[in-house]
Amino acid sequence: MSATNTVQKLIKKMNEAGVPKEKQDIYLGQFKKETGGFRSITEDLRYTTLAALRKSFSMFRNMPDAEAKTYLKNPKKLANAVYDDANRTASRKLGNTEEGDGYKYRGRGYIQVTGRDNYKKLSKLLFGDENVLLDDPDILSNPEYGADASIAWLNAKTQGLNTADEISNVVNSGESAEKKAERKAFAEAFTKQRKLADAGVEIAVDGDWGKNSKELWSKYGNAIDPSQPSVTSPDIEPEGIPSPLERRMQFAQVDPRRVDLTPQMAQAPTPQKAQYATMEDLLADRDLMGRSSFA
Repeated sequence: MSATNTVQKLIKKMNEAGVPKEKQDIYLGQFKKETGGFRSITEDLRYTTLAALRKSFSMFRNMPDAEAKTYLKNPKKLANAVYDDANRTASRKLGNTEEGDGYKYRGRGYIQVTGRDNYKKLSKLLFGDENVLLDDPDILSNPEYGADASIAWLNAKTQGLNTADEISNVVNSGESAEKKAERKAFAEAFTKQRKLADAGVEIAVDGDWGKNSKELWSKYGNAIDPSQPSVTSPDIEPEGIPSPLERRMQFAQVDPRRVDLTPQMAQAPTPQKAQYATMEDLLADRDLMGRSSFA
């Protein structure tokens, strides 16, 4: 399933769960980060280089190369080491006290629920029985259950929290500032992409703020949401896509109360493709007379 389709399914489930729209984008940013761009909802832990292993897990930074290499391409051994409570500080213990707990209760779902204690709590929350997920943790590897569980977990854990920074601290408090900033950037990308999509602009809502998303936001962002910064550049003229002013005029056809066109009229540059003496001439040329709030 593509990232875009996955996001739409997650949005549907969040709507059903009553998650406010402004918080949905933060959740999506967390989901994207935790699943590596929606590639997998079950943690693999298949490391192939010592550099990557040591960057991710502090316990290997001073370990001799020969010993550390035994954990490469060995997800089960690695999970049982890094997630074992014996190898974790008091504030980061996961309840993994039995042999094999680390791998059995590795990250699953869109929020990568990890550790015996968290599986137990989530199982109680979802099923009223703490043993359901303890006995069958792979339930969370099912996309449907994984989505429901991740949304329920976040809702329970983030009551009263409404910012990306606050929610990122709940999901992974030990993460670097750089990685937390990445989560926030994903959330902001989802917010802008969804606003573009809601306004009728054709765009993939996947949290990737690449060239296409940047160009579309630069062209329409201020017209869609004047509170958000955007730069309208004459160099960005995707063929067949209306300008911000024209987009506002089209919105007004549907509901004149929806947008205030006056500021755009005052600041609107002269259209480049044709010269018009008056706004009425422009409306007539675009067959908008009688349908826009200008007429």
